Amino acid sequence: MTNKFKQNIKLLIESGKIDEAKPLLEEYGKIEKNDLEFFSIASVIYLMEGNSEKAKKIIQEGLSRDSSNFDLLYNFAYLHHVNGDISLAFEYYTQAYNNATNDEEAENASVELAKLRSEVKNKKSYGETGSLS
Repeated sequence: MTNKFKQNIKLLIESGKIDEAKPLLEEYGKIEKNDLEFFSIASVIYLMEGNSEKAKKIIQEGLSRDSSNFDLLYNFAYLHHVNGDISLAFEYYTQAYNNATNDEEAENASVELAKLRSEVKNKKSYGETGSLS
């Protein structure tokens, strides 16, 4: 029952129906208090709503239960990335990569690490070749 419930929540999120997914996720969180995926799904909702502070708190709560959870580490890296903190994004994508449980997770983290390296390289190049003024 709970896996199907979770799948329905994920499908709603993927189709952009956040308002429908939120009450179901809250209900799920009451039923399955120790499921780390709850924290991951909730963080995705908060990130989609642009609520970085709530996303950060829910991710930290999940990581306090399992500091090696790939999804939470990856979401925390993403949060730092969108907030412009490249060094923390790099740190958490690296941790996610090191805690990947399959090839797809490792590849996803590796791709994001490569993007960050490229961003940093481009910023250094831009800083050396010109400025906005």
